[in-house]
Amino acid sequence: MLSREKVFRWRDVGDSGIDALMHKYFSYFPRNRTDVHQEEWDTLLILDACRFDLFEEVNVLAGNLDYRLSGGSYTGEFFEENFGGSRCHDTVYVTGNPVPRVEKWCSVDLDAVFHAVVDVWEDHWDEGVNTVRPGPVAEAIEEAHARYPNKRIIGHFIQPHQPFIGETGLEIEEYGMTAFDELAGNESPAGSQVWERLERGELSPDRVWTAYAENLELALPYVHDLCSEVTGKTVVTSDHGNLFGEFAWPFPVRKYGHPPGIHTKKLIKVPWLELDFERRREVTSDPPETRTTAATADNRLERLQSLGYR
Repeated sequence: MLSREKVFRWRDVGDSGIDALMHKYFSYFPRNRTDVHQEEWDTLLILDACRFDLFEEVNVLAGNLDYRLSGGSYTGEFFEENFGGSRCHDTVYVTGNPVPRVEKWCSVDLDAVFHAVVDVWEDHWDEGVNTVRPGPVAEAIEEAHARYPNKRIIGHFIQPHQPFIGETGLEIEEYGMTAFDELAGNESPAGSQVWERLERGELSPDRVWTAYAENLELALPYVHDLCSEVTGKTVVTSDHGNLFGEFAWPFPVRKYGHPPGIHTKKLIKVPWLELDFERRREVTSDPPETRTTAATADNRLERLQSLGYR
């Protein structure tokens, strides 16, 4: 147990210092974390940054709900732990999230790992709310299923990850320029740091939780409709959760959002909902397709800032 003297010493380190210490000395991975590609599914639908208890509270989808422990506390780490060095040429990845495409946040070469990658965020980024709404992602997943009937499909929705774009979320989000934007000379707005404002006491936990839940509620109808269109076994899960002021063991410091390298259970406990199915898909493995388009690095970074990445 930490002494009172050490408690004050840890506080003197500051948040960024504690994050660095945790990442270096206390960044453990749970022994029973899930390797998602080894699990049984034909379509894997990822609801980004969805805590298990949030999903349990909001979910309206029928199926067998359990939980898994993710190998990552943020999207890039989730991909590195599950797909780093892998060759999943029986799988097509459809994503509204640009994080796995930015080397700073993810070292995985998606084009080498998967048979094909569909970057929905390249053409369907909503500049009004600085994110990709669930509709275009669901449509792209359905199109990928039709185009690649003999492949596993991973469909990656951004919601419930911030920006929060439901009724409450639009009230609390600030779509103005951030200090980073001003220094970088960016002209387009980035999303506010809801977690920093929550930590400073500028927002109430109940209000942020409501906005978080609304984001999930926006995505679930699209997931529901999609599940009736795709064949085989579908699983709904998440890459990681969010912290709402839980202590960052072993330090007496409360954390918010999904800081890299911290693997407390509340952050990595994610839903694992297996939906009913009639028969599995017949899946084959083929060499990766050649990628024909790519967003610019500036475009990717700008959109990452909108999702709260610095």
